[in-house]
Amino acid sequence: MRTRLALLAALTVAVATPTAGAVTKSVRLESKTFAPATITIHAGDGIRFRWISGYHNIRRVSGPTFAKVRARTTGSVRRTFPTIGRYRLVCTIHRDLGMYLTVRVKR
Repeated sequence: MRTRLALLAALTVAVATPTAGAVTKSVRLESKTFAPATITIHAGDGIRFRWISGYHNIRRVSGPTFAKVRARTTGSVRRTFPTIGRYRLVCTIHRDLGMYLTVRVKR
């Protein structure tokens, strides 16, 4: 019985952590740009958004669901991208200046 419980616990951990090998890439928000402006990652990977300069937020323009990021001037925020597709994100404060980010999420 104890072996069976240990096996069940091990399987639960394996299923509950599918992103154990996930990679986190970095995108800088500086001046009025995302740097880089286009990034490709794999499903389950994450992006750490780092505020370098300026007051910025992040919103979805198109693509799969994305949890928006409120406006700030410092710090960092990590978002995971579990769904394959093309995300188009924008800083709405600098939309007219062309502050867009394209995230391509592949298998």
